Amino acid sequence: MLLEIEVESFVTSGGYQLNGGQARVQQMAGFGSGWGGGAQLFWSGGAPGAVLDLLVNVPAPSMYALEIYMTRAPDFGQVRFEVDGKPSEMTFDGTAPQVMTSGPIQLGKFPLQAGQRRVSLMITGKHAQSTGYYVGVDKLRLYPAGPIN
Repeated sequence: MLLEIEVESFVTSGGYQLNGGQARVQQMAGFGSGWGGGAQLFWSGGAPGAVLDLLVNVPAPSMYALEIYMTRAPDFGQVRFEVDGKPSEMTFDGTAPQVMTSGPIQLGKFPLQAGQRRVSLMITGKHAQSTGYYVGVDKLRLYPAGPIN
């Protein structure tokens, strides 16, 4: 069963941990209609080495394919990802000439037990053309991808 989470909901539920900066809900209606729920989790005040942990409640043990939807903008940074402590091969550069959605970013397949699991975003730097280290996260999807081997 697909698990789809509007990441901005973590701000109001307290379902995140942050080491560096602040997180808040940002309404995105002024930037177009591409954001699920019309909003994102906006992470400001971060710098290289800062970490945002999203605390995801996994319903059942399984291998899961994860995808994340991010935001791009002229003042956004670069991040790497970990799922339950395991690094994803995918990295993300949020730099773009205007505010836009990223579309789905495939983080890979990960064996996850039931219960609270962490999807971690770490700021690694910024593109030379970026003016900041901001990060925007729209939604996270987990797809069951078979049994845990």
